[in-house]
Amino acid sequence: MWSHRGSELFYRNASGNLIAVKVNTSPTFSLGGTTVLFPAAGFASNRFNPQYAVALDDRRFLMVRPLKTGTPDKLIFVQNWVQELKSK
Repeated sequence: MWSHRGSELFYRNASGNLIAVKVNTSPTFSLGGTTVLFPAAGFASNRFNPQYAVALDDRRFLMVRPLKTGTPDKLIFVQNWVQELKSK
């Protein structure tokens, strides 16, 4: 994913680490140094689509981490939640 400033690319390497690489666009496109930001192997990953979001300040990331529980996941659906909220 591109940083919001447009000066870095973020990606996951084969070890699952989140990497930042500097991008230079002038005078030609080239890549600068890479930095391992943090180990992210425990977070959800998809080979072709990033499974994280980058904060507007490019310093924080929202990632999905699967829970390892013995119980199946539950989906709770609340209809008319605005009215329920108002009643509370």
